Amino acid sequence: MPSWVPRRAKTLGVTPTFLTSHDDVVARHLALFDVFLDVAEEYALPIRHGYNFGSTSLDATAIARRRGHFVVDHTVNWSPGTPLLQLLEGLPEGISEVIVHPALDSPDVAAVLGDAAARVTALNELLTLTPADIAEKLGITTLTWPQITTSSR
Repeated sequence: MPSWVPRRAKTLGVTPTFLTSHDDVVARHLALFDVFLDVAEEYALPIRHGYNFGSTSLDATAIARRRGHFVVDHTVNWSPGTPLLQLLEGLPEGISEVIVHPALDSPDVAAVLGDAAARVTALNELLTLTPADIAEKLGITTLTWPQITTSSR
């Protein structure tokens, strides 16, 4: 990622709040991941890096942590059809990132996604259960991103 990206974002009136790549692609190429971390450090941006996306990603996680970046303990994909509370109850101890792919109920979504009905159900669960409801039911301590990254250093 060229270092001009955050600079260009700022000139467009957008203030980057973190640096990431889709599906954590940069973690699969350690030389590129080093550049990714350099840019994050140059612009004082926290990174979003999933922990368990494969062996190269595990190396990237160690590199990121060694360089002082916060990385979640667990990254979990919420499979369509699994009740959200059931998934959350089964999470291991630590800080987890749950990846969710909800969808609106529409003919277009149904035509493109084979799991559209499950994704619509996921969206309905997300709209029904507030984060406060979930935290209360499961005894989860909710933290903001600044609280997490500050406490990890």
